[in-house]
Amino acid sequence: MSLSPLEAYEAVMRFARDRGQWPLRLAMHAAVAQSFRPSFLHLIKLNFLFETSNDPSVESDVLLAPFCEEIGAGYYQFDPQVRVLLLDNLQAVYAGEVNPRLHSMAALLLAYLQQQERSIDSQDRLSQSYIDVQRWVALSI
Repeated sequence: MSLSPLEAYEAVMRFARDRGQWPLRLAMHAAVAQSFRPSFLHLIKLNFLFETSNDPSVESDVLLAPFCEEIGAGYYQFDPQVRVLLLDNLQAVYAGEVNPRLHSMAALLLAYLQQQERSIDSQDRLSQSYIDVQRWVALSI
């Protein structure tokens, strides 16, 4: 999947029109991670999108979005152009917060990674690589 900036914009706008505000907001938050699992989407929803706590369709809408693809082993990622657009909008939508939402999301990602690291086998190099990459992403924010 590789969309042009215009295609990415159009895909996000269609998604927002068809699925609504809450799946779009969840996608904006999830874009902080370079790739993610459904469990991370659920954690975001519980911590930041309280209004959707009883609506499981919000997570499935994000996972089934046309700009989201499964990359194997239960991991998903957004098209790179879409991810940039979602991150820009995350900052814009929550610009009035005292603690920038991007920083709050990076902190949540770091906490999630710490928990994940405790639960993996020390010999699981693939999972450790995933954690290392995501940690660098969170720390860069």
